[in-house]
Amino acid sequence: MTIFEQVTEDLKKAMLNREKEKLEALRALKTGFLLARSEKGSDYVLTNDEELKIVQRLVKQRRDSAIEYSAQNRSDLADKEIVEANVIAIYLPQQ
Repeated sequence: MTIFEQVTEDLKKAMLNREKEKLEALRALKTGFLLARSEKGSDYVLTNDEELKIVQRLVKQRRDSAIEYSAQNRSDLADKEIVEANVIAIYLPQQ
């Protein structure tokens, strides 16, 4: 099962369980996959390496945003970004 397929399944589960924070993070991840796919053509299938790069990029973006929000004393927004980064980071391989 690819990361894209796993995200789609987890997205359905999050909708059924009404997990708002997880749902937002998974939607952003799926959107990232779909945008990357559409750039290369509608029939293009992402490789595992491409999917991992997208996941890594989105985790990094969220962590960087959390740092910026913390510097501006916006802990509410920083916490949201950290939660989303942690949800997305689940799809990264163990280090």
